[in-house]
Amino acid sequence: MPKITLFFPKYFDDPCWAGTSFSLKAPDGDPGHGRASEWVLGRSQGCDLTIEAQSVSRRHCALAYSYAADKWFATDLSSKNGTRLNGELLPPGDPTPVQVGDKLHLGPNPIHLVENEYSTEDMVDATTIMGTAPLDHHTGVELAPPPTASPPPKTVADALYLGESWLIAPTTMAGMAYRLIVVGLAALVAVLIMGAT
Repeated sequence: MPKITLFFPKYFDDPCWAGTSFSLKAPDGDPGHGRASEWVLGRSQGCDLTIEAQSVSRRHCALAYSYAADKWFATDLSSKNGTRLNGELLPPGDPTPVQVGDKLHLGPNPIHLVENEYSTEDMVDATTIMGTAPLDHHTGVELAPPPTASPPPKTVADALYLGESWLIAPTTMAGMAYRLIVVGLAALVAVLIMGAT
C-alpha cells in the first residue's frame, strides 16, 4: 500500500505537531480504477490534519495519492501565505507531484516528506531533516531557526543557597581546605569585632 510520512521539525509553529511524524496511506482499492484519496492540511477543525498556526490558512493545502498516476501530489488551496515545494511556490489549485525527500512549506512552516516514521533516525541526512529551516513565505529564502532559550539569571537567594551548601557539604580535599580557611577567617573576624567592643 503506497505510504508517505510527514515529519514536522521541533520548532514547527504548532507545538502539537512539533517533533512528530504522521503517515499517510493510500486507501485500499483497485488501482485500475484510478482511485485517489486526499488529506487536507489547515487550521480549520474540519481538515484531516488540523494545524494550529496563525500563518497556516484554514484550508491550506492538500496531499493526495493517485493510483492512476502512481504518485503523491500536493495542491495549494489558495492559501494566504502560499505553499512551497523545495523552495518553489506552488500555483493555487494545480496538483504537483511530490516524493520522499521533498521539503514542503506551509507559509514559513517546514514539513519534510520521508519514507516512514523511522526515517529521521535511519537516513544519512537525518541532521538535515532535523535542521529544516522555516522559509520567508514572500521570498522563499530560508530563515534562521528560533534561538534556544537562555537559562534564567541566578538570584541572590540562589547564590546564598549555593554558598551555604558549599560550606556545609565538603566533597573534596581541596574543597575541605578552602572551607576550613573561610570558616577560620570568619571566626577571626568575629573575635576581632567582639574584642573591639
